[in-house]
This record gives sequence, C-alpha cells and structure tokens, in this order.
Amino acid sequence: MRGISSLKIFFAFLAFFSLAFASLKAKDDRGKWVVLGKSPQRIVSLAPATTEMLFAIGVGNRVIGVTSYCDYPPAVKGLAKVGGFINPSLESIVNLRPDLIVAIRGNPLNLIGRLEKMGYPVFALNPQKLSDVLSGMERLGKLTGSREAQKVVNNLRGKIEKMKSEVAKIPWGKRPRVMIELWDKPLIVFGKNSIGNEVIELAGGRNIIEEGKIGYPQISLEVLLQKQPDVIVLAHMTKVKNPLEEVKRRANWDKLKAVQEGRVYAIDADIIDRPGPRLVQAVEILRRLLYPTKL
Repeated sequence: MRGISSLKIFFAFLAFFSLAFASLKAKDDRGKWVVLGKSPQRIVSLAPATTEMLFAIGVGNRVIGVTSYCDYPPAVKGLAKVGGFINPSLESIVNLRPDLIVAIRGNPLNLIGRLEKMGYPVFALNPQKLSDVLSGMERLGKLTGSREAQKVVNNLRGKIEKMKSEVAKIPWGKRPRVMIELWDKPLIVFGKNSIGNEVIELAGGRNIIEEGKIGYPQISLEVLLQKQPDVIVLAHMTKVKNPLEEVKRRANWDKLKAVQEGRVYAIDADIIDRPGPRLVQAVEILRRLLYPTKL
C-alpha cells in the first residue's frame, strides 16, 4: 500500500511540474490563472487597447479577430470583426476557433462566462494605471510566449522613468494647469481618478480636477471659468483641425486664460484615452505642448 501511495505522490508531483514548466500561463486582472498547453496561434481581441498591446509585444500576426473599433495598427483593418466593444458576437468569436481570447473591463461579463464554459481560455485585463498597462503587456507576453514583450515593456518603463525624473525638477506650483476635454456637449474631462490624470502629471502638468473619484466627470462652464486652466487640450473622437478657433466659437470661452493666450491644442483621442502602449506617446506629445522649450 505504501508503494502505491508513493507512486501516486510521484505522479502528482510529475503532473504539477509538467504543468508549471511545460505550459504558458499568466494571472489576469480577475486573479485567475490562464494556462495554455502551447503557444496560441489564433487570438481574438475584444478591445482596441488589448489589440494594440498584442501588436506591440510582437504577436499581432497571430491575431485573427478584433472588434469593429480596433483600428490600430493599420494591419488590423483586414482582420475579421467580431462586433462592438460592448456587444461582441458570441457566434462570430466561436466561428474563428480561437485558442486565446483577450478581454478588458467593459466587455460583457456574461459573454466572457459563456465562452469560458465552452472551454475557450479568456485572459481579462482591467488597467487603471500606466503600470497596469505595462504589467498586462508583460503577462500577455508570458502567456503567448512572445520573445519581444519584455524588451518592449522595459523600453516603455525606461521612457516613463526618464520623464518622471525630468518632471520631478519642476515645483508643483509652477506646473501649468491642464484640462483635457473628451467631449464638448456635455463637457466631459479627465478626472483625478483616471489614467488621463497620470498622463497629465507625467507630462509635467496639473489636472484642473484635483479631487473626486469619478474618472470622467462632467463639468459646467461655471466650474471651468473658476478653475481657469493654463492649457486646454481637445481629445475628441472626431478630429479637430483648428482647436483654438473651435473653442473661440463657444459662448464665454473667450474669458478663459488658455483661450486668451492661445494655448489650446488637440491630440488624438485614441492615443490618450485607450489604456494601451501608446499612452507613453501621449505623455511625450503632451509634454511638448506644455513645455515648447526642452525641460
């Protein structure tokens, strides 16, 4: 009997170490371990941000399906579409026979649950900070067996640390007060509790919204006139060709310091609002707008 028990223990350890070392695995933002027996070759991405992550870490050639909102990099335009961000089609996903599905907060939980019950591995992310974005890319690299992921993440981390050290030299009180407008009617901006706020601070600015837990608050013109931003940045889904002229047409916006001094700019909403690798690029762009001369 002791021999049989010892044999069972031996095989149990063998199975454990086989799983630990022969499989690709990573823990997602639900705290769930996703384990794959081999490197995934048919990946479906359910959000623009996760699509950008996958291409950034060098496994874009394995992505076979994306949402209708995934438009970067250009290579995604020819891929199969599985529906929208909040309403992807279960049938469209299943028809692609994926061996990995990458989801993000905002995708329907019931859809994710159904896919997992059907046996499809789902890796779900919920990035709230830039560090979460980089961590997500790092873990996706491990799960997909990417050889480039760590190098890409280390490069982005290096850029962030360099910008932090440069900005640290600027006293808080001397940093320009910034408003990033995500929508105009109603007026919606980046709040304190958002990745956009982190972008502003990394670029050497101060968000005019200095308190509150709402990531994307709606504010009134009265509040805006009270806050008096030094710099206004429009980050709309629709491109704004002349941001200064755009805001000058708005009633009472001529009373704003940023408008009077001509410090109104535009930035691609996709770069700054998607929790993906291009957020580092957004910081670099915003820093040049805030500090036209080199720091």
